[in-house]
Amino acid sequence: FSSGSESLDLFGYNRNEIKYYRTRTPYTEIFALFGQKKEQYAKLLHTQNITKQWNIALNMLRLRSEGFYNRQNCTDNNISISTNYTSKNNRYSLLANGIINSIKTDENGGVRNDTVFESNLFVNKKLISVNILEARARRGNREFTVSQFLNFGRKDTSLKTDSSSKKIIPRNSFSFSFHLKENWFVYEDKNPSSGFYEDVFFDSTLTHDSTHIFSFSNAVALKSYLMKNIFAEISFEQKNTRLVEYNADSSLAIDTTFSDQMVKFEIGNMTRKDKSKGFFWNIGKQYVLTGTHKGDDYVYGTIAYVFKKNKKISFKYKDSYHSVPFIYNYYKSNHFWWRNSFDKISERKMKLSYLDPKHKF
Repeated sequence: FSSGSESLDLFGYNRNEIKYYRTRTPYTEIFALFGQKKEQYAKLLHTQNITKQWNIALNMLRLRSEGFYNRQNCTDNNISISTNYTSKNNRYSLLANGIINSIKTDENGGVRNDTVFESNLFVNKKLISVNILEARARRGNREFTVSQFLNFGRKDTSLKTDSSSKKIIPRNSFSFSFHLKENWFVYEDKNPSSGFYEDVFFDSTLTHDSTHIFSFSNAVALKSYLMKNIFAEISFEQKNTRLVEYNADSSLAIDTTFSDQMVKFEIGNMTRKDKSKGFFWNIGKQYVLTGTHKGDDYVYGTIAYVFKKNKKISFKYKDSYHSVPFIYNYYKSNHFWWRNSFDKISERKMKLSYLDPKHKF
């Protein structure tokens, strides 16, 4: 499921990119950058181990800019907390993270007259008239993810400890994970009758449209090393989503639910620890077995070769067949209203790349 309102997700934290740490001493990293147009980019990382097996980490990211033109102000605040735990014998491990992202942006609808780009090249752009003066958008999300792993394997006989406290070498694992997420998008204009909008359907004194998405998913997975470095993983996931749209502040436009049951399979050696040189590869497939988006399909694969000094050449392939984002098919607001029934989208992508870190190429 995709809502179609993910255009600014790039600027926040993503649960699939959260890093987990193990530190011998507390570690803090602070970075700040300031630009001439009052741009601000600041981030903070702090992580420390509570015990040898348990670590916590805090990430904060803030972006702010007033922009070059009138009413382009944007404020982006993001926080993530992550933790990981592994038992002394490696039998049990846990990963968990929580994320809060919030973006507030002024909307100006573009400049009133396009000729200003030709006749006013050096004028202060803040003096150029824009189409909208009282509109603002807010978007954000809150989410929480937990993954638990039960590991199996032979005991590590290389460690000189008694048999009761020996660690195992994990070769197989069974995992259970669940994910909760709430997204929202709000568009507000205190002067909808300014003449900029072609239509005003519900309220001529205030535009206050919003979309709220609540999702819950849980998955079970089995992962096993078939050979020394080759692994195979199969997982089943159940995902439920509720989408609610409002127009004219509290007037309900739509309240609908989606449910999907998915299976995913992957095999490869991309997790091997020895990355000095050699071949790396993986292939996988994700398929929606039943539910609202039944038949959605995603196939992917990578093959790479690492030379000495981390030089790498790689080829990636992706082939997907999926439903269109929800907002493309249905949307109802104070100024826009449509209902479509688009076919599914077929996409194929191939990428060949070469990387030479030593020469920064």
